[in-house]
Amino acid sequence: MIQTPEDHLKLFPRSIRRAALLQAQDIRKFEIDLYWKRGAYFWAFTAVALGGYFALRRNANEGPWDAHLVACLGLVFSTAWYLVNRVSTAWQQNWEMHVDMLEDCHTGPLYKVMRLRSNDPFWKLMGPYSFSPSRINNLLSLFTSLFWVFIICYNVLSNYVICNCHVLGYQIQWGIIISLLLTASSLVVLIYYGRSRTLTKKEEVSFEIRQYNK
Repeated sequence: MIQTPEDHLKLFPRSIRRAALLQAQDIRKFEIDLYWKRGAYFWAFTAVALGGYFALRRNANEGPWDAHLVACLGLVFSTAWYLVNRVSTAWQQNWEMHVDMLEDCHTGPLYKVMRLRSNDPFWKLMGPYSFSPSRINNLLSLFTSLFWVFIICYNVLSNYVICNCHVLGYQIQWGIIISLLLTASSLVVLIYYGRSRTLTKKEEVSFEIRQYNK
């Protein structure tokens, strides 16, 4: 168990600490770059899904069914976006921790020493303030997911419950029920199986050497 900076440094002999620091800095930059590339991908899909949804809602010939399917797909992708943002933030912080622990021996506390932000007033609209772009992006992806939830609930209630209520019995809309079950199942799979693995015991790993025919 690594509990102190000293425990962390013991993992790296002095001869390789500089190389480890450079590697950690490179991987951190790589993770940040991947974070925004992934965000651009999900942003593009969300924009297309929103545009498609409202286009279908305006087209009376298509009916609410197609728009409902687009909303379900939008919810799945938005939830995936939110989860990917969180895991990307976790990896970014992981490599930042490595840089924090390793830099003192070579560059001094360059990365850890930051300008004091407590004197930056929020009301000074053109001045700096300690917002976190990654946290804002995470919250925005969560808001987008909740927005799709609202759209799905609105569609189901307005088009398939209120309009088809028959006193003690409802006109069963099997397509809606199945689509909602599939959407919920997809979210459960994303959340449960999308988590990083934590190794609790030794696992056997097999390798083979690739050989080329002369």
